[in-house]
Amino acid sequence: MEMTVIFWLFGTVIAFTVIAIVFITTKAKWRASRMAQVAQRWNLTYQRAGSESLTSELGELPLFTLAAFGSRATISNVITGKIDGSSLTALDYAYWTGSAETRRFDYAQTVVCFHLPPTPYPRFTLYPKGGARRASIALAGALAKPLTAVAKPLSGGDERWSAVETILESESEGGIDLPAHTQLSQRYTLQGSDPAAIRRMFGRHFVESLLDFESHPLSVESGGRWLAIYRKNKLIAPEKLADFLKHCMRLQKNLSAQTA
Repeated sequence: MEMTVIFWLFGTVIAFTVIAIVFITTKAKWRASRMAQVAQRWNLTYQRAGSESLTSELGELPLFTLAAFGSRATISNVITGKIDGSSLTALDYAYWTGSAETRRFDYAQTVVCFHLPPTPYPRFTLYPKGGARRASIALAGALAKPLTAVAKPLSGGDERWSAVETILESESEGGIDLPAHTQLSQRYTLQGSDPAAIRRMFGRHFVESLLDFESHPLSVESGGRWLAIYRKNKLIAPEKLADFLKHCMRLQKNLSAQTA
């Protein structure tokens, strides 16, 4: 009798596992198909998986640091091209922090990236207050062990090392205040290496466009040659992707207008 119960429980666990795998796989295929349709509708290029070259380029952004270091992150559903004159790359980015043996934190978000002009933006991160700080602490903790191993090969001016430093130093630095935009300062944490230049970038039109998304606030990062805009731990539904891309383009244009 006991053996029967054990076999029944074991079979139930296997069945649930198989069902879960099938569900996740089917859901991923459905999303990939819908994202490909969106790209085709806009005459954009679609790629199911992110290439190593793209991972390396985006590694200078704090969000993509884990992708540059190995297997903790994946890039998928990559859409590239131009919309209304703006060159962009949109993608799904998933990663995890913490420990696989103890406590693990999984994140997945749709990120819109803009390759910046030859004159780079100052490095900065703009996160909604609250969960962003806890997330960056978890990320810094996840990187603590591999840092010793990667420090030497990355220390020679490698952009990925600068991204790591941005994450680690952000916990000890105070945020950059924006006296002209008190509402933004109350809701977001802004950090970066050149406060004066960053303040000049944040004009009224950019701030107003950013605050339009208060229902689910946006995060914005500049790694120098790339700008990334995303909702923390939020995948954008394929049917809403076009509107999201347009909003991100408006943000990027308003931000670049301040640097012209």
